Amino acid sequence: MSEVSFSFDDKHYKGYQGESMAAALLRNGLLSITKSTYHDRPRGIIGLGVEEPNALVQLISGTQESMLPATVVEVVEGLAARSLTGVGTLPENQDEARYDKTHCYVDTLVIGAGLAGLKAAEEELRLGHEVLLIDDKPEPGGHMLQLGKELSVELLNVLSSKKLTYKCRCTAIGLYDQNYVVAIERRSDHLGNSVPDKRARIRVWHIRAGKIVLAPGAFQRPLIFANNDRPGIMLSHTAATYVAIHAVKIFKLAAVTTIDNQGYRDALRLHYAGVKIIGIYDARHNAEGPSVDAARAAGIPIRFRTSVLNSSSNAKGALHSVIIQDLDTNETFQTAADLLAVSGGWTPIVDLATHIVSNPSGVRNTQPSL
Repeated sequence: MSEVSFSFDDKHYKGYQGESMAAALLRNGLLSITKSTYHDRPRGIIGLGVEEPNALVQLISGTQESMLPATVVEVVEGLAARSLTGVGTLPENQDEARYDKTHCYVDTLVIGAGLAGLKAAEEELRLGHEVLLIDDKPEPGGHMLQLGKELSVELLNVLSSKKLTYKCRCTAIGLYDQNYVVAIERRSDHLGNSVPDKRARIRVWHIRAGKIVLAPGAFQRPLIFANNDRPGIMLSHTAATYVAIHAVKIFKLAAVTTIDNQGYRDALRLHYAGVKIIGIYDARHNAEGPSVDAARAAGIPIRFRTSVLNSSSNAKGALHSVIIQDLDTNETFQTAADLLAVSGGWTPIVDLATHIVSNPSGVRNTQPSL
């Protein structure tokens, strides 16, 4: 990836073409992105994508979008943005961009180009069906990419099939009766100043499909405790991905609090990337599995029936330490940490499936095992 320059809150930073602004800012050492609307408290990045609740920005350059999560803004040369507290402002200049629409009729529509979506597309192609595959990310792979794993040759061959049309940066926003789907494709924002004159910025897809496969993935859940909103407190999969995949080096000492084995997997990723794990605090009575055994073998301390009760901050409002509680004795102790990785389980993304009253014929929901 080529290096580009962009600005945030009137300061200049370096990033890589196409990566998220959130990843670039973290790698540049910026932990606090904005402040809360009502309490003026520092806010940092929690998630990886559209689920991000804190790191909201307004674009100053290009399209001048009034409110976007920094996790979905792709870095391009000359990009300028500012942190956002509350509601953004509408651009004053007239929008000169082109917008268009298209209609599509296809045998099978697959929504989501992660492992489950690609396997579903492969199955439909094997049956001789024409497939439209859409995904809101810049490239296919989903969870696999976040783990740094490559797609198999078989799945890569799916993308080159003459009977498959793949659209990245394309988000399904509505699922209606008779297998009718509306999707929004972002076609030019990622190109910066090199957008062809006649290229539409946004294309609205009106899709009719004989069959629809929903494979949008899942969101990791947070855990609820006092002051769980400080910069430096992240979802565990988010933290591990930024550190291991995006080379974020600002964290030195991490605690992991979890209710499932995902916390162990992410603790190991952080550990292998050079972050010292002071402990995995598991609310369960016990845990088994390869990731638990690997954490023990790596010398990572594990304490069961414990959970985070509170957190404290340094002078800049970022995480400084966490207070842990023993759930059986109610005993508490405090430990220093500049990163708290939180794993509260996974929630499948089912919003499209709820758009219609009953499950229509031809709509199938598929989710990978996490």
